[in-house]
Amino acid sequence: VLSAYPQIILCPETLGKRNQYGTLEEVLTFCKAEERFLPCVDFGHLYARSLGLLEGQEETARMLDRMEEVLGLDRARVFHSHFSMIEFTPKGGESKHLTFGQEDFGPDYRPLCRELARRGWAPTIICESAGTQDVDALTMKNQYLADLESF
Repeated sequence: VLSAYPQIILCPETLGKRNQYGTLEEVLTFCKAEERFLPCVDFGHLYARSLGLLEGQEETARMLDRMEEVLGLDRARVFHSHFSMIEFTPKGGESKHLTFGQEDFGPDYRPLCRELARRGWAPTIICESAGTQDVDALTMKNQYLADLESF
């Protein structure tokens, strides 16, 4: 029984293949059932499963707004996240994780950094770039800190 372990948080993740359970709405519905469920929003997965449509400032803001609407501000602002650019195929969605230097696919990390800084949110973001996690994570951190200063 989870209630015996109040410090444990479970994070169901959004998934990148189109035939898998794991849209943002599905994960949010699951997380709404229990306060100790916090979404793991993988923006690369959502980008891949939407075939590149879920990208940019407006779409990023819309996804974060939806998280706040379903979970409330206190939970939404501290969500868990994975981030990398992801190659996708037209039929299946996610094909493979890429690095920030491989710009044929997305999503761009800058809209997420900008929107998080504007809102003052503090999620945990794990960079999942293929082999350049440390470099790309530092790039995201520096972008977020620069965006924080502009608000």
